[in-house]
Formats: sequence, C-alpha cells, structure tokens
Amino acid sequence: MDDYSGSGKLIRYSFYSLSRFLMKQKKSRLLSFVWVILILSFIVFTSTSYAGNGDDLVEAAHTGNLSKVRALLKKETDVDHENSVGATALIIASREGHEVIVQGSTGQGCEDQPPAKNGVTALIIASQEGHEAIVQILLDKGAEVNVRENGGRTALKFAKTQKIKTLLKAAGASE
Repeated sequence: MDDYSGSGKLIRYSFYSLSRFLMKQKKSRLLSFVWVILILSFIVFTSTSYAGNGDDLVEAAHTGNLSKVRALLKKETDVDHENSVGATALIIASREGHEVIVQGSTGQGCEDQPPAKNGVTALIIASQEGHEAIVQILLDKGAEVNVRENGGRTALKFAKTQKIKTLLKAAGASE
C-alpha cells in the first residue's frame, strides 16, 4: 500500500498491533484469523476509496511532485476533483508553472475538464501567469481557446505576454 498521506503508517501499525494482540489470546486461532481478515478487508477498502479522492492529486500538482502525480493517475484518481476554491490539479499546475505536470496530466482526461467554479480554465490561468510553454502544451492538446470565465473574459484578454497573445490568436482565440 502506498503511503501518500502519512496515515498509511498508522494503519499498518494499528493492524500489526491488533493482529499480535489477537494471536496472543488463548481463544481460538480461527476466531483471531477471522478478525485479522476482517480488519485487512477494511484497510483495503478504505485505502482504495481514499486513492480515488483527488485531494492528493491537487496537492501533488501544486508542489510539482511528478512521481506522485503519475502514481495517482495510475490509481484512477479523480482528475476532475476540485479543491475548496474549485481548481483542479491541471489548473493548479498551470498556475504554478509546472510544465512537466501539465504535459503528464494532459492525455489523462484532464484537458477536457470543465472550467472551475469561477469559470477559469487551465489555459486562462497559464495565459494570465505568463507561462508560454504551458499555453503551448494546452493548445497542442486541444484546449478550447474561447472559453469565457465568469467575468466574460477569454484567455486572450488575460494574456500576459505578446508571445502568448500570438499563440492564442493563431489557435483562433478572440477577445
């Protein structure tokens, strides 16, 4: 079991302690074995459901932890999971300038994500932050260039550099 949250060690230690306690009891070893199997089943169930949560993916994208992002994407983590302000892992990675994370996230269903709660997309954020390489990656992966955020502005309106404006216009963007 991979330990992404720190709780994995506690779960393993608790399982180990409880199984030792049960095996030391004078009661039937079969009953102890049944308890161990039940506990192990619970651990597998909870760790599997935890792995699908996108909080870890959003955090890994924020910190730029590529190996963790890859591991979580292999575990079928919810790529559309939003943090408390409605941003997905792709939006966070685009804001932070983590090109490798953005490149690795696209092709995993991330490029087809709906905008965040405020209407912002990964392309809008990358344009606003001036991350030219990320804008190019997103455009190459087919990001929609004319999505408007809740204020009615597109990625072109937010473009921080002339190069980003040129890239967006070449892809058919309008203000």
